Order: sequence, then structure tokens, then C-alpha cells
Amino acid sequence: MGFACSNKNSTIAIEKVMQFQTGTTINGQLISPDNCYFNGVIIGNIEIHNKLVLGENSVVTGDVYARNLLVKGKVQGNIIVENKAIFSSSAHVQANNLSTHLLEVETGAVLN
Repeated sequence: MGFACSNKNSTIAIEKVMQFQTGTTINGQLISPDNCYFNGVIIGNIEIHNKLVLGENSVVTGDVYARNLLVKGKVQGNIIVENKAIFSSSAHVQANNLSTHLLEVETGAVLN
């Protein structure tokens, strides 16, 4: 969900984003319909019904579900992405199952 701002030459969409910074630790599930930026530690599953960005300091031990996913940190668990998954050069992923419609892997990313 969000809203748009416009001037005579352009329109900028502003969307709601949940943010969890470095130092955040969650032991349990994280579920949201909104976009999410997560840069902490979670032991449990993440279910984001929009875009999920896992920052460079993120450590996820559990399953990840998202519409779109960008991984810059560490994930150990199943990954299910409806649309597009991107693994940046700093990503370290150990997934038993990886399901996505589109996949982009940058040089340097580690996928096991």
C-alpha cells in the first residue's frame, strides 16, 4: 500500500516499508502484507506479501516467502518467491528448496 506524489514531469510512488535494522533479533515468525527491509537476525519464517530486502547483516534461519526478494545477507532454509529473486554478490544462501519465477544471481553470491 502507498500513495503517489506527482509534479508536472514525474510521478513518484511512496510505499509503506517495515524496517528492522542491525541489532534486531526475532525468535518467531515475521508476517506482513507490506514491503520489508530486514537487516537483523531471525530464527523463524518470514512471509512478506510484497517486496522483501534482506540486508548485508541479515541472518535468517527459517523459510522465506515473498512476492519479490533481494538477498544481500545469509539465509538458511527454503525460499519461495512468486516473482523475482535476486541474490547479490554478498549473499550466502543454503536452501533445500528454491522456487521462483525469475532468478538473478550476481557474481560472488554463494548458493548451496
